[in-house]
Amino acid sequence: MKTKLIIIFLFLSSLTIAQKKFEVTAVGGTNYMFIPDSLNPMKTKTGKFAYQTGLELSYRVFKNFRIGVGGIYSTMSFDEIFKKIPGDDIFNYDIYVNHKLKFTEFPLYIRYDIFMNRKLSPYVKFGYSFIKIKQLEDKLLKTDPAGHETEFWVQFYNFTFKNDMLFITDINAVFAGMGVDYKLTEYLTAGIDLNAKRFFYYEFDNKRSNYTLSGNLRISFVF
Repeated sequence: MKTKLIIIFLFLSSLTIAQKKFEVTAVGGTNYMFIPDSLNPMKTKTGKFAYQTGLELSYRVFKNFRIGVGGIYSTMSFDEIFKKIPGDDIFNYDIYVNHKLKFTEFPLYIRYDIFMNRKLSPYVKFGYSFIKIKQLEDKLLKTDPAGHETEFWVQFYNFTFKNDMLFITDINAVFAGMGVDYKLTEYLTAGIDLNAKRFFYYEFDNKRSNYTLSGNLRISFVF
């Protein structure tokens, strides 16, 4: 009986290995994010790059279909100018601020492999992401030449966007993308992908939406 169980276990293990249902992927690349204008949230300014790295795990449900999850860490930095308000006794100067943003993304997706068992394997994918902002640091670069308002501005900015928790912490996104994998060995592939995301968030109780474009290099181990 013990011998039969061992034989069955080895047989099932060999089937699992032969089918290569699981894929672990190391991801590294960049997001091109369109930054909202603080003074006019309905408009966006020039986009900025956010660099990202992470891991994904997918499972082949059917011959050409995979489902997957991931964990991606991103960081970005950009400067913003708050222009002076004509006739205002307080904001009568330009304010230059540097933002440093760190966030984690947890995508869920389905993937369709267009061709199977070839050196080059193109695919398309669709998914949904949960994004959590982990850290937002703001550094005042300069204000008016005298600098009298520096302390006031730092206190105001920290209260408005940190202590009062009015800054964005949770974002949801939908995305679609395409990519191609190149088979290096029986178990190892390398590839690239491109994705377009539309994300949604609340700012001061107002629902906003924006877009990002991302590209990644991928190294995958199939088992």
